[in-house]
Amino acid sequence: MHRLIIAEKPSVAAEIAQLLGVTKRFNGYFQCGDDCVSSAFGHLFEMAKPEHYGAIYKDWHFGNMPIVPREWAMLPKEKTKDRIKLLGQLMRDAQVVVNAGDPDNEGQLLVDQIIEHFDFQGRVLRFWANAVDPTTLQAAWSNLRDNRDFVGMRDAARARGCSDWLIGMNGSRAITLQAQAQGHTGVIPVGRVMTPTLAMVVKRDEDYANFRPVPYHYVTVTAQHQAGEFRMRWQPSAEQPGIDEEGRLVDTAVANAVVERFADASALITQYNTEHKREHQPRSLSLAGIGLLASEMFGYSALATLEICQALYETHKLTSYPRTDSEYLKESQHQDAPTILSVVRDNLPQIAPWVDACDPSIKSKTWDDTKTPVHHGIIPTPMRCNIRQLSERELNVYQLIVRAYIAQFYPAHEYDEVTVTATSDGEDFAAKGKVVTEQGWKQLYSAATEEGDDTQALPVMAEQDPIRLIDAVRHDKKTTHPKRFTEGTLPPAMENIYRYIEDPADRKALQDGDGIGTPATRPGIIEDLKKRGFLTTSGKWLVSTEQGRQSLSWIPPELKSPALTAHFQRQLRAIEEGEADAAQFIQAQTEFVAELVARARAATPYQEQLACPECGTGHLRRVGRRDRSGHFWSCSGWRDGCSFTANDADGKPDLEGAATRRASRQA
Repeated sequence: MHRLIIAEKPSVAAEIAQLLGVTKRFNGYFQCGDDCVSSAFGHLFEMAKPEHYGAIYKDWHFGNMPIVPREWAMLPKEKTKDRIKLLGQLMRDAQVVVNAGDPDNEGQLLVDQIIEHFDFQGRVLRFWANAVDPTTLQAAWSNLRDNRDFVGMRDAARARGCSDWLIGMNGSRAITLQAQAQGHTGVIPVGRVMTPTLAMVVKRDEDYANFRPVPYHYVTVTAQHQAGEFRMRWQPSAEQPGIDEEGRLVDTAVANAVVERFADASALITQYNTEHKREHQPRSLSLAGIGLLASEMFGYSALATLEICQALYETHKLTSYPRTDSEYLKESQHQDAPTILSVVRDNLPQIAPWVDACDPSIKSKTWDDTKTPVHHGIIPTPMRCNIRQLSERELNVYQLIVRAYIAQFYPAHEYDEVTVTATSDGEDFAAKGKVVTEQGWKQLYSAATEEGDDTQALPVMAEQDPIRLIDAVRHDKKTTHPKRFTEGTLPPAMENIYRYIEDPADRKALQDGDGIGTPATRPGIIEDLKKRGFLTTSGKWLVSTEQGRQSLSWIPPELKSPALTAHFQRQLRAIEEGEADAAQFIQAQTEFVAELVARARAATPYQEQLACPECGTGHLRRVGRRDRSGHFWSCSGWRDGCSFTANDADGKPDLEGAATRRASRQA
């Protein structure tokens, strides 16, 4: 056998084999001439649990923390051992191995782990395809690269896993022991991304609950010019009495006085400007972008949207790789536009007028190689299909992706923005209007109708033109509470965390693109928080539960900080790009958890270490009852068969009562 191609999933392996030409099928792989094509089932290996590194780590105890493996062990998953064995047999006969994992860090790592497990010494190439339609697969096969070009992605994925393990295993144990020593029952899970995500939702819920609406006013007048009427708004000066620190008019008497004063008054136009503006085409869609639209329009959860996008990519081959946070496209892809537009026209005959109005020569700002070092936005592929094969949900999301792609080939939206200022008796009034000169791509997005004074049509005027102010009106408003998160808005918030950081220093340190989690993991993290009972849905809103808030209250600020987690994520990205060292990152994480454990230990009330009176080898520990009715004491060696228990008596084990019960059982 010349080459062994290892895909991440069986479905992708089947597509690659079809491309190469299947000569024979076997259980678990395809023979394609001299080549073999097989696959993993996602990750075949998993990180060893603490007890793998020593039996003492079965027990949750400050004395054996922090837990830091000297050498990280990756163990075969029980259900994947047969596949690992098969891949090893195939690899022994291969001269070249082709890593055909998914085009991301985890896809790189999971196939590299197989290659490392068998210590393959031959040549290793990388097959990189952002879609699984035949055209894209053929292009990827014609452009195989040296797998060493992707070591940064492998190392970043490995460092992320080690960091998550260190923080999860040590943080969960340390915080749980600290909390249980002070009466808390149950386990407090800690996660590098899960915890700050929960903290974001809790903070937003607290802001919502503590919000108190502030009533305020503004005043408008009707302005009469010889060319027509329009509405203007009074502009209070910075020194105007009755204005709060946010610039709002909160004094009703002042508002009433303005209304009375300008119920009928003369004024002069002091400024009249017309500025032509262009609103460029929306960028292509990232996973978070699709999730936001799908949540707002159809009520889909983040996880459901990911599953739909994965099916469109993997099963139907209609769209490109979905687990991306990019909204840009590679410039070389622009040449594919006529083909893709023709295909989507055939797939969706109902949008033929949209496609017919496209101009494939238009190259929007979405096409930018500097913004697509690895992944590009999600777009349609040149794959024809019977659209009836799609579920209603799949069709809805496919049409969102198609519309965003088609919009790239419409002109920019253009309009004239007119601003007017008038002065009357020392007071300023302003108006703004908009005249659309080119609808452009916005004709594809008809759902949102623009309304308000900013969209009014203003007459043509000139400076020093006289006008008459009449019909002054006081408008009463209240400030609105912050919006709670939804399944659609939380992933973009995780992706662009700097927008949600209040601390000026943290906000300044973060950059556009610094986020927590990855496109692939964010929906699962939200779903996990819901399964744990820490988050729930209330209508369309995603809100924290009492259990989630109580659990979070025990966790120190640095573990809850989205800013710190985003900083870690930036370091991982630097590893991916070859600008940072994975070993140094893991060492820094080790020092971080050591400090975390030390502080939790220092904050934990001292508990006398009592030897177990039954087995003599274990020690007694205070445990919260599952029904939250109190505590009891058990032996640390319960996993090894010691069944000793004692009731809790004011924080100490009732040894006399336990001895009495044991004697009665023996009698």
